[in-house]
Amino acid sequence: MTLLFPCFLSHLLTLLLVFQFGYNANRWPQFEGGSWAGNSITFKSKNLGKYIVQKDTVNPVITFKYKLKEVLYFQISDGQSGIGSFKATLNGAWILMNFDHKRRLIWTELKDKNQLLKGDFVLEVKDKAGNINKYTNKY
Repeated sequence: MTLLFPCFLSHLLTLLLVFQFGYNANRWPQFEGGSWAGNSITFKSKNLGKYIVQKDTVNPVITFKYKLKEVLYFQISDGQSGIGSFKATLNGAWILMNFDHKRRLIWTELKDKNQLLKGDFVLEVKDKAGNINKYTNKY
């Protein structure tokens, strides 16, 4: 599906990073995606209905919950487009993170269970619109 906008608006809309949302059964906006080309936005959807064009400039939220000697727990959320990806590093090395979507909870899982979480920890969360939030701490 492609939406076409008047030429005089196209430069303004692309600068504002506008993204397309569609209404779900609960009447809440639901992220559908979309990409700009000139003065039109193209997106794929399996649903018919009303659509709005809206921008998402709000970063995802990262909330530190608690720390055990080998595990860190965080809650992550994004109220508009949703969580797209997340990445964690300890002293620059990648760390596996588990994700419980229902509780919006993520936690670290180290390869070596006897290894302690010591050093510079960075958690980067990116939403589907490209907004990024970083949590950094030294443990």
